[in-house]
Order: sequence, then structure tokens, then C-alpha cells
Amino acid sequence: MDMSTTGRLLVMLAILISLRTPPVYSQSDLFNITIDDSFADPSTGVQIFYGLQNRPGEGNGWAPGQDCPGCLAQPNKTLAFNNSWHDTTYSAKGDIPYAWMTFTGSAVYVMGIVIASMKKTSTSLNNTRLSFEIDGEDQGTYLHVASIGSDIVYSYDTLFFAKEDLPFDFHNITIMVGNSVDNQDSLCLLDRIIYTTKTNSGPIVPSSPPVTSFQHTATQSSDSSIFHASESWHPSTEKTIIIALGSVLLLLAASGIYILRLRRKRTLESIRPTISQPEASIGDTPDVDPPSYLDSTGVSSQTESNNAQRIDRGPPSTYTGITPEKDSTISEHV
Repeated sequence: MDMSTTGRLLVMLAILISLRTPPVYSQSDLFNITIDDSFADPSTGVQIFYGLQNRPGEGNGWAPGQDCPGCLAQPNKTLAFNNSWHDTTYSAKGDIPYAWMTFTGSAVYVMGIVIASMKKTSTSLNNTRLSFEIDGEDQGTYLHVASIGSDIVYSYDTLFFAKEDLPFDFHNITIMVGNSVDNQDSLCLLDRIIYTTKTNSGPIVPSSPPVTSFQHTATQSSDSSIFHASESWHPSTEKTIIIALGSVLLLLAASGIYILRLRRKRTLESIRPTISQPEASIGDTPDVDPPSYLDSTGVSSQTESNNAQRIDRGPPSTYTGITPEKDSTISEHV
């Protein structure tokens, strides 16, 4: 294999690898999508699913807060996103309310409303205790306790949870209110969920509802979530590598066949015989001496006489033969 052929193969291989390498998305390719507590994802149609642990499918335990005159919390709906929120309260030793949603992206944020300050009370209004799971894995907790004041003050657009180091893939997030360990009531005013995705990621809708008979033990923290991130090997990466290796092997095999055929063609051309027309002399006859035993019989004189007559005859004045055409096939190979 000569150097020019090797260079072409290397260039083709580099182009193939660059085409098969998963793209790295810049910040301009990523954007956030907001899912309101009461409306569907504008790009996929997915909605937040609400329910109670051990009571799947009923959707109990939650209420649209802006339309709930009997709820203890009464924020200003004009300050909430889309003028709405979902309200739930966990009572000690009761069923745990939860919210569940799916998304395709690399980050997710949970936003809500909390009570910043209020008069001293033993009701659930004075604290918010939440725990979070992504893809079934514990991601930490959020704890907020209201300060003591003369009036009830609400804090809007509060960040309950943030996870920004997810692999870009299909995920689900579960928000659980309260726990069975602290024996304390807990309030949750869920306003919206935001996730980061990329252009043309495509809608992915779950095929089945979430499992609601989970077990979870929450740990207390400050007003921020505790993250436990881990890197893992994903099937999409493995599939990309297999496709790339297969394409490289196919390219090398095709290149090898092409080179073998090219070498065979050059070898055949180098050993092909050169065909040329033989040169012929018209009227040339070799002189042949008669046998010696004819000298005594007088034949020699007759032979000489015949030779003399043949030589004196010469060619005819006019040649009436057909000149053969040149063999075009032979001339192309010479």
C-alpha cells in the first residue's frame, strides 16, 4: 500500500469518526421549559401527576390552591406563576402526598411558595419538609421553618430543589411531602417544575404511571437540597461506540478489497504480451542447391534454366490484390 493510498484512508477514517462522535451541545443549544402545576408541558404534553402513597390513581391529597377557600394557606395568586399552585398538607403518621413528572433533559428545578413568617402556631403552616428522588434514587431533602412575626408573609418563586449534572436522557422526578419519622405536619405549595433540554429532543411520554408504594426516609437539611450525583455508563453511549467501530471495520474491509483489485489489474497489465505483425518479403525465395547426385544426369542444367526463367519473370505490372485493413483491436493493445 503506497503512501497516497494510506493518506486517503486516514482522511476517510477521521471524517467517519467525526460524524459518529456524539455532539457536544453548547449553551446556545440548551433552553429551559417550564411546566406549570396545573398545565401540560408545552413541548411534550406531559403533566405533573399528583397522588398519595399507598393510594395510587386517586389523585387525593392535593388541591388547586388558587381555588381552595378552605385551605389554610392563601397566597396572592397574582404573584404565582400562571396565577396557580397546588396545595397539600402532610399530617403526622398519615399517607405521604407526592408529585411525579417525566422529562428529557440534563437539569431540573422545583419552584414553590413558602411562608416566610407568621404568628406562632402548631399547624403545618410554619414548616415545609420535602424529599426528592430522580429515577428512583434519593436526591436529598428541603426543610424550611417560618420565622415568628405579626403577620403572615409569603415568599414566592422559592427554589425547593435543583439538579444540574444529570446526563442528557429521559428521567423522572418524585417530590414527597413530609415523612413518617419527624411526626410533624408539613405544607407544600408547588408552583412549577423547570427542566433544561436541547433543541429537537423530541417528546417522550411514559408508558405507565409511577409506583406509589415507595419507602423513603428523609434527612433534615437547611434551605437547600442535598445532592448525591453519580456518573454511570449509558446504553446510548455504548450503542454509538459499537456503530462507530462497525463502520470503521466496514470501511477498512472495502478499502482492502479495492486495493487488491487495483494491484491485480496492474499485475495483469504488466505481464500482457505485446502483439506485432510479422514482416514478410514478397517474391523472396531462398536459393536451394540441387542434390549432388543430379549433376551426372544433366538435371542441373535444367534447374539452372528454370531458375533463370523464374528470376527473369519479375512481378506483374499491375497488382490487383486487396490490402488488409489494420487490426484495430491489436493496435489499441500495442
